[in-house]
Amino acid sequence: MRHAIRQIYLLTVILVVSISGYAYASEWTDGSPIGPSIRSSGQCATEYNGAAYLFASTSDGILWQKVTAAPWHSQNWNHLDIPTDAAPAAVAFGGNLYLFVRNSGRGGTISYITYNGTNWSQWTHTSLQTISSPAVAAEGTKLHLFWREASNNLFTATLSGGNWSQHSTIAGLLTNAPPAAQYFDGNVYLFAVTTSGDMRYKKLADATWSTIGELNATNTSPMALAVSNGKLFIFAQSVGVGYYRILDRTHQRDDFLPVDMWLPVESGRARTSLTAVGYQTTVYLFYGRNHSSSFLGGVSSTTAPHVFVQHATWSEVPIAIVPLAKGDCSQAANTNEFPELVRFADSVYNPLMIRISLKKIYPNNCDDLIWDPKNEHTVPGDTQCYEPPSGRNRCYWDKFVTTAKKPEFIDQIVVFVSNQSGGGGFSWFYSNYIYHPDHAIAVCNSGGTSSFSYYHNGFPHEIGHYAGLPHTHQNVAETLAEVQSALEAANYNTSTLDQDRIPLIDDFAVNDTAPDPLYQKDGVSDMKCAAVNSPVTLLDRRETSPKPIVLIPPRNNVMSYYQVSPMIINKLTSDQGKVVYQGLRRKGIIRN
Repeated sequence: MRHAIRQIYLLTVILVVSISGYAYASEWTDGSPIGPSIRSSGQCATEYNGAAYLFASTSDGILWQKVTAAPWHSQNWNHLDIPTDAAPAAVAFGGNLYLFVRNSGRGGTISYITYNGTNWSQWTHTSLQTISSPAVAAEGTKLHLFWREASNNLFTATLSGGNWSQHSTIAGLLTNAPPAAQYFDGNVYLFAVTTSGDMRYKKLADATWSTIGELNATNTSPMALAVSNGKLFIFAQSVGVGYYRILDRTHQRDDFLPVDMWLPVESGRARTSLTAVGYQTTVYLFYGRNHSSSFLGGVSSTTAPHVFVQHATWSEVPIAIVPLAKGDCSQAANTNEFPELVRFADSVYNPLMIRISLKKIYPNNCDDLIWDPKNEHTVPGDTQCYEPPSGRNRCYWDKFVTTAKKPEFIDQIVVFVSNQSGGGGFSWFYSNYIYHPDHAIAVCNSGGTSSFSYYHNGFPHEIGHYAGLPHTHQNVAETLAEVQSALEAANYNTSTLDQDRIPLIDDFAVNDTAPDPLYQKDGVSDMKCAAVNSPVTLLDRRETSPKPIVLIPPRNNVMSYYQVSPMIINKLTSDQGKVVYQGLRRKGIIRN
């Protein structure tokens, strides 16, 4: 066959995983070769009629395959004959699958073809000139096409009722990379890279662009988009390393919550453009990577890129809530708030591909199981039970532990919620439950004063403890002077202010959170309410002229005691994610 695949590589890779390099986020797989030699910007993927489709741009046309069950294969490729030198774009629309390409045989104009599940149509050729890969998104009865012209301006046209609209310019942004588009949550979102390397997004109907994070795009490859579990995934790369983050619209907000968290998906070998697709409960990431016979020892710069694939599946973390009350059933926890409590925690852990779900709210047993916040608790090293110094509450702790061990709670996180104020929640890796108050301490609003309940932000914090995460701070000081004294006693070693540097489960140390010199009060200022990027300045007094030591604590980290504005989702770092996954696996909560 003239169009037979000329270069297919199928390797068996023995992956040796070190503890320090443990994969998480439901085990993003090591990249596996699945396909042919491709162009430098090379592939796209989409879902259509209950199957996933992958398209790859090669030297003699477009290769494609259909997948209805994982894994993807290196042999199952079909061919579409068209000259192209860029990545195609595909979308399901109007009962058909549409595929758009930059037609290099017609001067770089856009051509497209449709597929009805059985047969492909003839190619339709347009006069729309593009210098890069197009992008498409379907919105009800409209198909939106995006492309970049030689002027570096971004253009769009719409297909509706079988007719194309006049193309128009999308104002406000010049790109040095192909655009990316995705229909999500009732809107078409357009993503692009500026000439300075910043990544931006906007709703199609909006005039303004917004930034999407801290990672700069250092090459001309487009971002890859995928929707899974009601979340929008963004994949990008920097110097050959792939990253992802999840944008989530929750709590009836008008836009994405400001979560600036990028997580690595592969530690790099040379790659070309990215593409992704959410299919069933799995997210697939495709990319071109230079391929040679010495796969594990390095890559060759002389061979053409080949299609590789990674994937990860959502991990379910079920929550069972046991509401508490006094023995006379008074002061009962408000069960109406429990679903929102779980939804908020779900938003925090989604970037790790962890899905927090409310499995069941159990009846209130009215057994006087109320935590007394005035009694401190200690952590015995040889037991899974916590005993407060005062013996009068020992029966409460025993009941918590015993209840959480009941068969109906197996493979769930058991959360006891009481109608309590004046204290916080409690859990740890050696505990088999979480205690959480219905309402507790207030935290900060945007004006720096306290108004927002601990209730929402505290729950993902306690889940972190349950999975094995410590606080980001070592101790809580009352004043900055106390922090200064502690630093001097440690010979100015700032790592002593970093609690989670200490190795945790299986030596999973958290090395990517900043030192946290937490102090609560200094004069009239409440430092717990400082701005997210507010520095803490200490002094190195070992020389005649003291030198400033400027630290930026991780104020918006889940495990920090610092507070941020209401409903801003705190972030977890990559190392914290590793601890969470391993800890929840150890407890049998996560099994994949």
